[in-house]
Amino acid sequence: MTDPPNNADRVLVLAESIFDNTAAEKELAELDEVLLSDAGSRKRYTDYCRLQVALRIELRAQHAAGNVHRRIGIETAAAPLADFDGSGDGAPFSAPLIHPTRGYFKKASSGIIGYFSQELPLSLLIASAIMGMAILLAGHIEVTHRQIAERSSPSPSGVEPTLVYVGRITGIAGVKWSEDPNYIPPISVGVALGRKYKLKSGLLKITYDSGANVILEGPCSYEVDSTAGGYLALGKLFAKVGTGGEGRGTGEVVSGQLSVTSVKEEGGRMKAEGNRPNVDSLATRHQPLATNPSPPSPLPSPLFTVRTPTSVVTDLGTEFGVEVDGRGYTVSHVFHGVVRMEMIGGGENAVLLLHENESASIESYGGSTVTLAKKGQSGDDSRFVRRMPPPSKLGVLDILDIVSGGDGLGAARGAGIDPSSGTKAVDLLHGPPIDGGGYRTVDWNPLVDGAFIPDGKAGDVQIDSAGNVFAGFPATTAVTHSPIWARAADVSPTEHARYKTFWMFNALGNWQYMPKRRGLLAMHANVGLTFDLDAIRRAHPDIVRLHGFHAWIGMMHEKGNAEIWAFADGMLKYHRKELVEVNGGVSIDVPLNQDSRFLTLVVTDGDEPSRDQYDWVVFGDPVLRVAIRQPEQANPTTKNEKEEKNKTR
Repeated sequence: MTDPPNNADRVLVLAESIFDNTAAEKELAELDEVLLSDAGSRKRYTDYCRLQVALRIELRAQHAAGNVHRRIGIETAAAPLADFDGSGDGAPFSAPLIHPTRGYFKKASSGIIGYFSQELPLSLLIASAIMGMAILLAGHIEVTHRQIAERSSPSPSGVEPTLVYVGRITGIAGVKWSEDPNYIPPISVGVALGRKYKLKSGLLKITYDSGANVILEGPCSYEVDSTAGGYLALGKLFAKVGTGGEGRGTGEVVSGQLSVTSVKEEGGRMKAEGNRPNVDSLATRHQPLATNPSPPSPLPSPLFTVRTPTSVVTDLGTEFGVEVDGRGYTVSHVFHGVVRMEMIGGGENAVLLLHENESASIESYGGSTVTLAKKGQSGDDSRFVRRMPPPSKLGVLDILDIVSGGDGLGAARGAGIDPSSGTKAVDLLHGPPIDGGGYRTVDWNPLVDGAFIPDGKAGDVQIDSAGNVFAGFPATTAVTHSPIWARAADVSPTEHARYKTFWMFNALGNWQYMPKRRGLLAMHANVGLTFDLDAIRRAHPDIVRLHGFHAWIGMMHEKGNAEIWAFADGMLKYHRKELVEVNGGVSIDVPLNQDSRFLTLVVTDGDEPSRDQYDWVVFGDPVLRVAIRQPEQANPTTKNEKEEKNKTR
């Protein structure tokens, strides 16, 4: 048993593995938990990412200085610079080693101009100017562990393409990006042509500049290949495109609304009858425009279109969903309005118009035969997510209130749990040590699973009602000296007079254990307490996620020495040896995930078991950190909705 690594040091190790592209999924999950539960670690990680960005920009700055030297004919003392983008004939780029020359140490008698015309000062001047701007910009970049800047292949001309942005990310919920090692998740909310979004799970909402909204549901692969649509290779997509000008392209059709009869298919191109020229629609081609060396202005496209491996689904003023399975077969469902669904390579008869509540699919019959079939009226298809979940805010549940019988939202104190029986303790009474007897369920409190007295001599010790056991506890006296107790921060004179001889009331002025003034969870060695996280979720349906447990642990007797343990579903998450009084208040964070069912806190002897009567351990200000769903706000009535209501009056 060893002390757990410091969170800040562990964050740097995990961050380094991410920048080296060696991080495994387990390490990414570990970093998620640490960053969610510890503000100090988040700051350390952000600083590290900014440093990495600044260092990389510094390398580019030195390379730029070298280019300037060559252009103005200055010989440098640095190692030869290869082309940074790898497009030249030199070796792969490495940081230049700048060697000071004798000219750098000459007297400044030649004046400022002469000084800065020397090779090294000029190089440093240029690099410093660029670096200063880089640091200023880097300070405004928010980076997460999965959002490493995209690496793009250089164009033959050596000029990197300019991105054309056609929308932005306006919602994200529970997204886990694809584990494809060749995929780099987006670093910003801007949506560029050619950008691919590959989700392992979760929801992502994209709002095009035209106003069209798309919700992607993972697993999903979607590429933004036009100003009004994209290519769905896998997964589910829901699109909401407003009638009239709302949510449509900005082509020559003013309203952006074409009648069904005015659209004809001619050799893969859309043609709207009238005096306007043909519009080169992207509906039937798959070509990411963002890779062009000199990107043109986005092509006008009046219709929002979703392409799949087997079909083209074109909006005619609708809300619709599209699903593509692993074979590339497509299902489309219309919630409102009309869509045009065409089977790729299917000829003239492979086109259907779908109206409200109608569905159609492209699927295989008899092996190689692929057909487009309308499924008729199918009602409101629930397979598609049509609205992003409401945003959440961070909050806490009060552990002391839960131990006292509350739901975590109140401030109940002055009660506890007898670990030998699981019954409620409503008073503190002096008596003999409390003996063990196995795991005891706490039937009177639905949010507490059970309590126990650990003893390593017995071998495996059960720590929750699911039967999870732990065999690493030390040998103890198998007794504790008081019930588990929830003590208020501010003790009334009456309560103090009644309980002043009990150990947990000896620290009335020791605020180091409870800086938030919530109170103390008193757990005298040897004792364990398990909370039922599933029951807590059921009691609070607005909780989106349990992030973790937080408290300040402390030893309240100068002769005490204890070990602190914390488990999630039987897995050890935190362990500290030799907690003594001189440590003061020690912050503890126990990360939890969405599937965690139990949280277990344990206190055992830290040295000689015969001295366990001094092991007075408290958990100060104990809370569960949670994400709470915020109430949805009513959507404002749009102009078109108001006009429709006025027509019906």
